[in-house]
Amino acid sequence: MSQAQGEFDLIRRIQAAARPGASRPGIVLGIGDDAALLRPPPGHLVVVTTDMLMDGRHFILAEHGAEAVGIKAMGVNLSDLAAMAALPWAAFASVALPRTSEVGDANAIAHGLLQGIRRVSEDHQMVLAGGDTNAWDGPLVVSITLLGLVEDDPPGAVFRSGARPGDTLAVTGPLGGSILGRHLRPQPRIAEARALRAHLKLHALIDLSDGLASDLRRLSEASNGWGIELDEWAIPIHDDAQRLAQMSGRSPLDHALNDGEDFELCLATPETLDPDRLANLPTQLIPIGRVVDRPGFFLRAANGMIRPLEPGGFDHLRDLPNS
Repeated sequence: MSQAQGEFDLIRRIQAAARPGASRPGIVLGIGDDAALLRPPPGHLVVVTTDMLMDGRHFILAEHGAEAVGIKAMGVNLSDLAAMAALPWAAFASVALPRTSEVGDANAIAHGLLQGIRRVSEDHQMVLAGGDTNAWDGPLVVSITLLGLVEDDPPGAVFRSGARPGDTLAVTGPLGGSILGRHLRPQPRIAEARALRAHLKLHALIDLSDGLASDLRRLSEASNGWGIELDEWAIPIHDDAQRLAQMSGRSPLDHALNDGEDFELCLATPETLDPDRLANLPTQLIPIGRVVDRPGFFLRAANGMIRPLEPGGFDHLRDLPNS
């Protein structure tokens, strides 16, 4: 990709694609200069999240295509904003493009990525405000940084660090088996997070990117090390987990606990989530357990027996491919 015909042309195309949203309040200057210039609306704090995705680790470019990669890269970051109950605001995309691959040259890959990024940006009324492009002899690497907004007074962000003994734990949807295709099409629970924050007292909130068991450990560690007790029969198992179990030899429950990339939300609330309360919420919520005043992680069976819940979930530093 020559610089004259590649990078500058690509920047112009990205700038043109981003222009329809450039009038969004607070975006003083977007793509086209050395840096963007943003002005948060009065009474708001800015939430910042970033994620890097790599070919062979988080996706397979030759199998999934560049547009799907762009969609996933945006989706996983949006899920982090949802976990803070933030509204999406602006996006920054930096990519290291492979000069050649089975899906085309750097320009073709960049075009596909842009299509995916733009689609998700438009769906969530975001502005693509900047980024960086390079080409090299290695695999595709995509780094997305998103900015979101939360109200400052009263504080609008929800953290993972506020869970307390007696809190009910609940999730927004079924879990497991995402590797069968859902991991490429994240459905970030932005609206759900905002609705739940408006209708429930939330002590803690986290998105399920690395697996329920793994992410609940993060919530526990951030929340004074309080223990977690899950009701085995209550954990919602996705149909994909049932299908994957037939191929893997692992149980559907194991997949639901440990697969990761579900991008549902898990919350801790002091409120009682009885059937009437759940029926009156504006979004689905499934109670799965509770925070307890003893350290450790436990699984309660239907007969009342409690056993330790072994560590699991996705670890970014283990040499295990995601696809």
